[in-house]
Parts: sequence; structure tokens; C-alpha cells
Amino acid sequence: MDDSGVTKGTFSAGNYDYTIALYYTGDDKKAKQMVAGEYNDLFVIKALFSSTTVNGAFILFFNYIQYKLVHTEQVVVAGSVLRKIDPMDDWMVFEKSIVDNLKNVGYDENVYRFTLRNKLRTAFTLSFSRELAVLFERNDDIVLNNMLRKILQDSLGLQRVQLSAEFQTISSLDMEQYSISSKKLDISALSSSGKKASPLGGSVSAGTALQQGKSGIKLILKCSLILSPIKGVHITQLSVGDRISISIVDRSTEAVKVAEAFNAYADGEFSPITARIKAIDYRSDVGYTIHAVIAKGILAEIIEEEENIKIAMDPSYLSAHLGRDDEKRNALPFIVMIVVAIIILIIVIITLIV
Repeated sequence: MDDSGVTKGTFSAGNYDYTIALYYTGDDKKAKQMVAGEYNDLFVIKALFSSTTVNGAFILFFNYIQYKLVHTEQVVVAGSVLRKIDPMDDWMVFEKSIVDNLKNVGYDENVYRFTLRNKLRTAFTLSFSRELAVLFERNDDIVLNNMLRKILQDSLGLQRVQLSAEFQTISSLDMEQYSISSKKLDISALSSSGKKASPLGGSVSAGTALQQGKSGIKLILKCSLILSPIKGVHITQLSVGDRISISIVDRSTEAVKVAEAFNAYADGEFSPITARIKAIDYRSDVGYTIHAVIAKGILAEIIEEEENIKIAMDPSYLSAHLGRDDEKRNALPFIVMIVVAIIILIIVIITLIV
């Protein structure tokens, strides 16, 4: 395991660097140490895998202080070998290799990619993250590889998966400065908007955030969107009131009870449920933050970085919003047939009369 990370002392202690570090650490002392290259909080997991049907690679940025998956990028290709990609490379080189390979993937391969991404995010529950952090501390590469291999097998239904993974230690500031796939903070907006840094890596705007225990909100559950690349609605077209398909990511007792009430929990797995969008917000550094009503007093909270995806909707929504256009399209050939039939009938009648 490579714990050397990146070269220390490469950042200036400017306001931007400090603001970024404070945003991610929520602590003045740690922020200054991070700027000086003396405080790391991320493990970067670089993995290359292959099976009989598909090959792929992914990079994970895991905050082992906060037990949180910060960002992930992945590529999956069918029946071919990834070009110039090696987990032994420095994380920046490895990430660039993934991004370069993504330029050549097809439609079906992107479906695999999004499936893997969602499964990786779902897998990083609090208990899983804590276990992972302990394994990193022990340098237990074997168990770590086995855990990652199982995620691949479960998410893509792969058999005989071969996986090679390497690990590096870096800081959130390193990721912000050098990662080419992660969302970037809007530092000027963060500094001037009155938002304060959060130790969970988010930002809080006083008086605007939906909060559990206030305004009739009894419970907020972490959830993810269900993708539908063919029949779904593009995420940019979602609006308040739309009914979307989601999956509960939260693994708490309360989450299980909610899922059971919707018959959406069996054998330790959550099934998709429908929720109505209550609020949707977009920020360049975070992506889309969606709050949706699951039941009275119960909200789903979804953070989605991707912008070029289609979301599965409740069938009744599609009927109500898309049905009219479909009916018009379907009715046109029928109308043409009727007109043609009438014309033919008129010609026949005229012929008989004559």
C-alpha cells in the first residue's frame, strides 16, 4: 500500500487554499495544516478489474476521517481492454486514464458505468466506511480487494472477477486542486454568500435548508435516483411536483421501516419507491440537491453530481405529461388511414354510379 501521497508543501497558504481546506475540515487548525501539506484526510482507491464479459476501472476518493465517499469516477467497456491504465500509477495519472477511456465508450457501456457508480455510492454506508477505515489503518490489502470485488459482482452481476487495487493518501485540497473528474467548489460564492463551512464537507445556508425536526419534517433519508437511459426524463427537466423513482441508501432502522411500509425491503435489499419532488437546487460545486416527499413528514435527500443522465419517473407522471404528445403522434397515422379510406370509398362509389 502506497501511503506516501503527493509531495508536501506544494500549496501556497492563500485565501483560496485556506477556504477550500476549511470547507472540507471545518476546523481552522486542520485547515492550516492541510494547506501546509501536513494533514491528509482522503484515501484514493485505484482499481482495475476484468471479467468474461466486461472490463473496467474506477477511482474512489474516500474521507477516512468523516467515513464518507466524497467522489468516484469509473469506466466500463465490453469485450475490450482499457488503454494505458495501471493502478500502480500516481492517482492523477490513473484518473486521467479513466477520463481518456471514457471518450470511447458506447451507450450500453455508459449504462454499466452508472449502475456501478450508484452501487459504489450505496455500498458506502456508515458501518461499511468505518470497517474500510480500519482496514486501511491495518494495511489489509487482501480484505480490501475482496470487499471491492464483491461490490463489482453484486452491482454488475459479474462472475470470475479479477481485480487489482492500489491506494494512496492525499488531502481534500489535493483533490480540489488536481482532480479532473470531481466537482469544484465555487470559492468566490462560498466566501461571499455567508455560508459557513461544515465538517461534513457541505455548506449550510441559514434559514433555507430543510431540516429534520422542523416545519413538520420528522425524518430525512439519504437516497439515490433510479436511472432510465431510454424512457427517463433528463435531470435538467425535473421540476417541483414531479414524481420520480428513488432508492433508499440510508441503512438505519427508520429507513428499513419506511421501506417495509411500501413493500420495498426484502432480504436486506431496498427496492425502488416513488417520491414527489419538493425542492431541487443546482450548484456547480455540488451538482443537484433534490428533496422529495416519500410520505407525510418523511423526505428523501438526493445529491447527484452527474448532469447528463435520465431519471426514471412514476408511470402515471409519464402518462400525464407525455401521453398527450404520444396520443397525437399515434393518432396521426390513424387519421391519415381514415382519410385515405374515405377517398377510396368515394372513388368506388363514383365508379359504380358511372
